[in-house]
Amino acid sequence: MTKTLASPIDLARHLRGIDFPVQKEDLIQHARDNNADEAVLREMEAMPEQEFRSMKDVTRAMGHAEDEQDEEQPGVRQDRTRSGR
Repeated sequence: MTKTLASPIDLARHLRGIDFPVQKEDLIQHARDNNADEAVLREMEAMPEQEFRSMKDVTRAMGHAEDEQDEEQPGVRQDRTRSGR
């Protein structure tokens, strides 16, 4: 059983307009600025300290399966650089 309360859709809505890559603190502040509720913010605070390069990274860190979230999200800009490939 998963403890995740925030859906990938909720996350995308609260993170709309954020520029990736971004650090965890910046994700939380952006969500707060977009009126995320306390449950979503608590879940985000429990994520590991790391650089998030896409919404896919965020949903993985919050315990969602990879295939539940498309990498493309309207209003969310993603870094398209690929190191080592």
